[in-house]
Formats: sequence, structure tokens, C-alpha cells
Amino acid sequence: MANPDGSSTVLGAGPNLAALGRGIAVIGHDDTGIETFRSTFDSPADADDEGYALAVSATGHLAVAGWTRVLGQGHDALVLLFDAAGNLVWVATNDGLLHGSDHATGAAFDGTEVIVSGSTFDGTHTSAWIARFAP
Repeated sequence: MANPDGSSTVLGAGPNLAALGRGIAVIGHDDTGIETFRSTFDSPADADDEGYALAVSATGHLAVAGWTRVLGQGHDALVLLFDAAGNLVWVATNDGLLHGSDHATGAAFDGTEVIVSGSTFDGTHTSAWIARFAP
């Protein structure tokens, strides 16, 4: 993703720290392509985590929307906020009412707030949702 200041940010996945599943990686580069930071997220359960969407705020904060696997709950929607230096600021998860498959698939900023879209599958139906996260 190209950022307003000419830098770029890449969202990816790879083996997590315990090598039991996939983790999320966010890598920043300056306008010449030199890596400026590398941040990873590995859920506490060392299960699979996946990022679907990346958004950059006017101040350089990064939001990642995706999912994390939680034992007994399936996939929970996951939102990560990183500061401009790639440090993790906060983590939010959402488990649907029936513990189905919940995914955050889109992210955008509205000022300092993160707007996230996603879906929930309850075993029969898929429902779309939109949520707002304040810092």
C-alpha cells in the first residue's frame, strides 16, 4: 500500500512464533524501498491469524482487519492498530453470537477512529457488519 508520504506498507502472513500456525506481518518501507519496521502479531493461542485488509491514517497509524482462530469459538474477527513506527497499540476481537466464523475484511480511518467491515457465518446464514473502533 502506498502511503501519503511516499512510503509503503505491506501486509502478509507467515509462520507464527511457535510455528503452530500462521501469524500476521506488517512491514514498512521508506520512499526508497528501505525497510523501516517489521511488526508481527501472533495470537495468544499460537493459532492461525490472518490479515485481509490494511488502512493507513493521515498520521501514519496502521489498521489491520482479519481473523484469529480461537479454540472453542472458530474464527473471531480481529482488528489491530499499529502506530507509525510499527508498534502495536491495541488489539480488538469480536466473536459472533453463535461462535461461528467471524471475519473482518475491510478497514478505513475516519480521523482517529477505525471503521471495519466484515461478516459472520452462523452455520446457516452469512451476515455483514460494520463497526467503529475509537482509540
